[in-house]
Amino acid sequence: MIGNSLPEYVFIRASIFALRLVAPASVLFVAACAFAGAFLLSPLLASYAIAEALFYALIYVPRKYRLQHPPTYRPPPMSRAEREALFRKCCADLDLLQDTSYPKGWFLPKRTGLEFKLRRQDVEGWLLWALFVAREAQEEWREELDTYIEIVEKILGEPLDDGPGESDVRSMRLTYDPVKIKHRPLIWYAIVCVVDTITSLKLFFLGFKHYSSRKWFEAFPPRPLLSVVSNKVDISPDILLQYWYRPHRSATKLPIIFLHGIGIGLHPYVPFIRDLVSQDPDVGILLIEFLPISMHMTAHPVPPAPLVASALNTILEALAIPRVVLAAHSYGTFVATCILHDSGSASARAISPSDPDVPVPLVPEHRHPLLAKLAHTMLIDPIPLLLHLPPAAHNFLYREPRRAAEWQLWYFASTDPDVARTLGRAFFWSEGATWAEDVQKWMRVEGAGEGEGEGEGEGEENGGDCAQSGVNGTAVVDNNNSPQAEARRKRGRGRHVAVVLAGNDQIIPAEQIRRYLTGLPDASARWVGRGWADWQLPRRRGTRGMRGDAGTASVNENENGDGNGNGNGNGNGNGNGSPDVVEIQEGRGVGGGDLEVLFYPGLDHATVFDTWERRKAVLEVLGRFVRDT
Repeated sequence: MIGNSLPEYVFIRASIFALRLVAPASVLFVAACAFAGAFLLSPLLASYAIAEALFYALIYVPRKYRLQHPPTYRPPPMSRAEREALFRKCCADLDLLQDTSYPKGWFLPKRTGLEFKLRRQDVEGWLLWALFVAREAQEEWREELDTYIEIVEKILGEPLDDGPGESDVRSMRLTYDPVKIKHRPLIWYAIVCVVDTITSLKLFFLGFKHYSSRKWFEAFPPRPLLSVVSNKVDISPDILLQYWYRPHRSATKLPIIFLHGIGIGLHPYVPFIRDLVSQDPDVGILLIEFLPISMHMTAHPVPPAPLVASALNTILEALAIPRVVLAAHSYGTFVATCILHDSGSASARAISPSDPDVPVPLVPEHRHPLLAKLAHTMLIDPIPLLLHLPPAAHNFLYREPRRAAEWQLWYFASTDPDVARTLGRAFFWSEGATWAEDVQKWMRVEGAGEGEGEGEGEGEENGGDCAQSGVNGTAVVDNNNSPQAEARRKRGRGRHVAVVLAGNDQIIPAEQIRRYLTGLPDASARWVGRGWADWQLPRRRGTRGMRGDAGTASVNENENGDGNGNGNGNGNGNGNGSPDVVEIQEGRGVGGGDLEVLFYPGLDHATVFDTWERRKAVLEVLGRFVRDT
C-alpha cells in the first residue's frame, strides 16, 4: 500500500485516470482513422488502438455481463440450532464497535449523507442472506426470523418500522449485490505479465520450481516463461491452483506453506520469501498461487474451501510432506480458516444454472485429513476475525475512496474483474468467520484428523487418549497415531497461533481484533498468551478479561475481570513496526498452544512486508514455529 501524502494522492489519481482513459481514447482514435480513411500518426499506434478497442468491446463488455451470474457454489445449509448459535456469536462483543451499532453498520443510505432508520423488511432481507443464503423467506423460517428481529430491536433500543413504504437503505449482501468492476486496458495486463515474469525469475533463482495442472494460455495475461519450465501435476482440472516449491531438506524442522492475498500475485512477497530462505536454507517452502485474485483473467473464481483443502492435501502427499507450518496473508487467511474449520457432516453443493432448487454434487464433506498435516499457524492481516462486523466488507467493496491508499485499493483490487467476482460470487462469510473459540479449538487439536472426538474429564499431560483438557472440562480426544502427534501428546502441547496486525489497517478493524484477542485496552507491540488455548473465555466480553490458574499469570482472577492485570499492555512499540515490548499472559498451561499477537502501530494493510525491520519479528516467529516439531 502507498501512503496518503499529497504527492502520492496525485500520483495514484493520475495513474488511474491514465489507465481508464486508454479505452475511450482508443475508440475515438479508431473512429477518427475510419473517418479519415487512413492510419493517423502511425500504423503502429493505430494497430494498438484497434487492439484496445476490440479488447474493450469483445472481451470486457461481455465478461462484465457474465460476471453478474449468481454463484455456482453454495455452502452447506445450516440447521436452526447452528444459525441461532452463529447469530448469538454475532451479537456478542458489540462493545468492539466504535462508530455505529450492530447490525446497522451493514446498511448503507441510498443517498449520501441521509440519516436513516432501519425497517423490518431491510433487516429481514439481510438476515436471509447472512444466515439462510436465500432471497425469499420460507414459511418454516418465519418464527425463527421473528426471534432474530426481536433481538435486533433490543440491540438497537427501538422497534423496527413495519409499515408500508420505500426503504431508505440498502444492505451489504456480497453474493447478491452487483459485481462492481472497472475496465483494465491491454497495456495494464502487459505490465502484469512483465511483473509476473520477473517474479518467476526471482523465485527460480531462490531455488523454487513451479508446478501447474493447466496450460499457460488458460489464464490471461499468459505466462510464457512458465509454459516452458513449469512441471505438470495431477490436480483436478476444475481447480486453477498452481504452486511453487522449494524442497525441504531438514529432518528436524517443519516446512512452510504460504497462502497469499489479493494483489499482483507473489510479487509483493518476494523480499519476505527471500528472508525465509536466508533464515532457514534447509526448510522447504510451498507457495500456493491463487490466480483469480492475482490480477489475471480466469474462467473461475477461487475454488470453494473444501476443494482447496482437497487440492492442498493432494499436493502435500505428492511432495511427501507429513506436516507443515501454515502462514497466510489477507485473503489467504480466509482460505486458511475455511480449511481449519471442520464443518462436520454437511456437504456443500453446486447450483444448477437451469434450476437453482436442484442440487448438483460438487464438493466433498469438509472434514479432511489435511487438518492433521497442519502444525502451527500465522495469520497476517487476518480477514476472518470479527468478519461478522461490517468494516471488512464495507472498506473493500462499498467504501467511496477519498485518500490515496483508498484509491489504490479501489482500482487495483476492489474493482478488478476477477477479484470482484471472487468476493461477490464465491465469498461466503459464514464459512470463514472466526471467533476466539475457533482459534482455541485449532490450537488444542494437534494432529487430530478423521478420528477426532470429544469426551468428558481432564486431559492427561503425559499422553493417553486425551491430548489436553479444553474449556469447561471438555477433553479433546486425539486418535491420530502418527509419531509426530504421539510426541506432541507426550509433551502436552498443542498448536501455536500468531496473529500480525497493522494499527492503521484500512480494510480490517485491527485495533478491535487486538482487543478481542488480548482483552487489553492498551496496545503492546508483542503480546503472548501462554497456554492461551486452555484459557477460560468469559461468556460476555467487556474489556475481555481472561481467567487462569497459573500462579505467575498476569490476569485478573475475577471471572468478569477487566483484563488489566500486571501486564496491561501499555507499551506502544517503537513506532516503525519492530516490536520491542513483550507482554506475557499465562493460562492454565495443561496442553494448549500459545497465542502471539504482533501489533504494528501506524502501518497499513500489507505494509509489514515492505522493509526488513518490519518483517524481522514475523520471521523470528516463523523461525520458532518451524523448529517446534
